[in-house]
Amino acid sequence: MSFKKKLMALGIALAFSVAAAVPALAYAYDPFWASYPNLTPYNSSYNYVIDQSSGGSQQISVQGLDANWTNTSLFTATALADDINWSITPTVSNVTVTDNGHALVSPGKYRAPATVSVGSNAPYGPYYVEASNPVGGTLGFSFAVNPSTPQSSVNANVRIYNGGLGSSYLALSQTNVGVACNNVTTSAGINYPSAMDALAAVATVSHYTYGGSEYVSGVTFTPTGSSTTITLPDPDNPISGYYWTYCVYDSNGNKVDLSYNIGSEVYAIDSGCTVVWVYGGWVTFPSTLSAI
Repeated sequence: MSFKKKLMALGIALAFSVAAAVPALAYAYDPFWASYPNLTPYNSSYNYVIDQSSGGSQQISVQGLDANWTNTSLFTATALADDINWSITPTVSNVTVTDNGHALVSPGKYRAPATVSVGSNAPYGPYYVEASNPVGGTLGFSFAVNPSTPQSSVNANVRIYNGGLGSSYLALSQTNVGVACNNVTTSAGINYPSAMDALAAVATVSHYTYGGSEYVSGVTFTPTGSSTTITLPDPDNPISGYYWTYCVYDSNGNKVDLSYNIGSEVYAIDSGCTVVWVYGGWVTFPSTLSAI
């Protein structure tokens, strides 16, 4: 092939390459994404419980949400809905998420659906399904595969921090705590020891349901070295912007990222792990337990 022909072939190849890239770039910078960079469910819950013995499937859908996390919008083009990517963690052969592209809701308005399929006798525990868009907005759904019968207790370490994260805030630390699946009863009826069960093993826990998930609203416990119980938040003096959050570290002291994305009532814990609970403002958990 002559040099001239090589240049011509290269030019054609580059033209096709650029043409193929244009739609993705166009939708990544589409005015819709500028107005609605976030994602929210469309007629979907955030959390689901599926029986381990029978398995099942569930369709979930997302739509756009504005930068203020208030107003929502259905996608205005099929390509916008098709731009949503779906992933699932952990990866298991018989627990899958299938991208269903787009679905018409009303003239010129679309949702982005996906189907989560759980085979019978899939490994029990939580699965995190995430939708993401081209500008970085994400939305997570949790699926708890629940065994039909209660699972055995595990021994875990439990810490409670009051006011922030760090040694100066450590209010309670207990090791080798027996954690059973019924230390706390939630609407999900989970039959394996959870992160919320671990907290209930060392304290009295009150909780509430929102969006299909359970959240810790109050904890009563006796701090290490004290004989007086305290309740957080203090019913007589609650602190604005303070709430309960948690993270799990494995037996080697490494943060389990999945726990940060899954509700505590469905996150399955293993023997030897450390469940860290914090009452305070926004908390960034370090990657290792030793760094707290």
